[in-house]
Amino acid sequence: MEDSEKDPNSDKKRDSGMQSPLLIAPPEDPRTGGVSLQHDHGTDDYTQENPNSNANFPLLVTENGTGRADDHDVAMPLTVDIVTSDQQKPMHTAERQLNKLRNFFSAPDSNEERNSDSNDAEQNAPKIMQYRVTKQIHQKKKGFRGILDFIRTVFSVGKMETSSSTTNAIFINCINWAFRANFGLVFIVCLLFYFLIILFFTALIIAAGQLDKTCINISGDEFGAVNTFTAGFALAWTTFSTVGYGNTSTQSSNSVHELGNCALITIFCSVCSFTGVLYAGFAGAIFFSKVSVIQCRAQVLFSDPIVIRYGKHSNDFADSDDEEESSDDENTKKVPCPVLEFRLVNLMYNQMYGEIVDAKLNCVVSINPEDVESVIQDNVRSDSHHSKKDKTPNITLGKWMKDIHIFQKKIGQVITFNEDPSSPLGKKRAFLPMLIEASDHPFFKRVWVAKHILNETSPLLSAKARKLVKRNNGFWPEHLNNSESVRSCIKFNQIVVSLTGVSNISGSTVYSQKVYDFVNVNVGYQFVTLLYRWNDNTLNVDTSLINDVKEQNGGGGEALNQQ
Repeated sequence: MEDSEKDPNSDKKRDSGMQSPLLIAPPEDPRTGGVSLQHDHGTDDYTQENPNSNANFPLLVTENGTGRADDHDVAMPLTVDIVTSDQQKPMHTAERQLNKLRNFFSAPDSNEERNSDSNDAEQNAPKIMQYRVTKQIHQKKKGFRGILDFIRTVFSVGKMETSSSTTNAIFINCINWAFRANFGLVFIVCLLFYFLIILFFTALIIAAGQLDKTCINISGDEFGAVNTFTAGFALAWTTFSTVGYGNTSTQSSNSVHELGNCALITIFCSVCSFTGVLYAGFAGAIFFSKVSVIQCRAQVLFSDPIVIRYGKHSNDFADSDDEEESSDDENTKKVPCPVLEFRLVNLMYNQMYGEIVDAKLNCVVSINPEDVESVIQDNVRSDSHHSKKDKTPNITLGKWMKDIHIFQKKIGQVITFNEDPSSPLGKKRAFLPMLIEASDHPFFKRVWVAKHILNETSPLLSAKARKLVKRNNGFWPEHLNNSESVRSCIKFNQIVVSLTGVSNISGSTVYSQKVYDFVNVNVGYQFVTLLYRWNDNTLNVDTSLINDVKEQNGGGGEALNQQ
């Protein structure tokens, strides 16, 4: 997008927190089609990957809370894909594959059959469609690029003052790369280094063998009677690996008249054997550590989209302080606050002892530092003055001191830092805790839906929206009860979710992490169900539907076809 074509009011829109949606249409075939958006983090442009699609359901893509593309920590291309399909029920993977085979072989041959089937499908089509929204970070292909990445990582040590620090940096970079790479690539690199070290000692042994050919015994013959490289390589790898077949070895003292001539070859073989022991232990420790790291990671899968339900039925489990004093007719007219949801699935749900015991979700939201004070003040007023019995609290010295204590406590929960205060490019960030309903799970086995209420203390809402909710006695303002208004009231950069617990199968502490951006928010939608019963009446989870959403009960999803 050229600078001359940009909207001159775009900066004002971004500063005010307004989000500009983008119209993208999915493919013609709703069963197999998908659409991808390519976001260039250097500009505000999105590129559509399949421009030939003409379906009537587009994808809404917005910027993050501050409207700046450079707020993303990920410099790699970010793609948001959507696939529309008829409402699917959770089922077993084998059953889904069988259905695909039946549909493939039972496809109509003639155009008349196709037209009749299409008419029947239109009449019997479900009113509710579900959409699979996934966020993908595209990385470069592996293979030889992984080895090149290893070389760049090892030797990108920067400017070092001494040679010893350079050596330590190379060693540390090797270990860090081994933890990031997969097992196959680490095995190939270890094998390459194995042969490189053997070739190095082969050259030393050949050079030492040329000084006195009687120092090396090759099945009773002197060194040089056969191929010197083959003999030197055989002696090097058998010594390095401590196998020691004995066909090629150094001569003993009773076979050599001057033992001092063989001192050099003896030293080389001793160093080769010692290096082999260290190398075997080092490689084994790396693989063992990688296994330990895998065991420390929780085998869970987070959903890519975040859904926000709003309206009369969005928050049936939350009670207001005015419920006891208000009449039923008055409460029915009030709108509860919207609910933000994301979910995670335990991938070991079908294995014995695959549960996560004492699981805990910790959520932190990244917002602009200038919004921190207003969030804390709203939390202090809510903690100190909200009571079911005392609706008109008296401002006394004790309550004033209590407010100061609560404010100091809330301030201690805020983490604010600047990456580089001396540079104008340095980003100042603030992190606040985000309250999750039922953030502790004593026995996480299958599915866990995390919920956050967008009320007057929520750090995700703008200061103006929190004030409106407070004036409305904790209920959502009725004039903001639509998808566009709900989205305009949300303001954040990122949500960092971390899961900790104890694995029931290994007894070790496990963890997992997920980062959500503003682009992952879908207003007016809800998740589809994942649970189903298999033939043996066991309760299973269809993990392929974890990113599938549908419009919330009562409608009111985002008008995705508006510019």
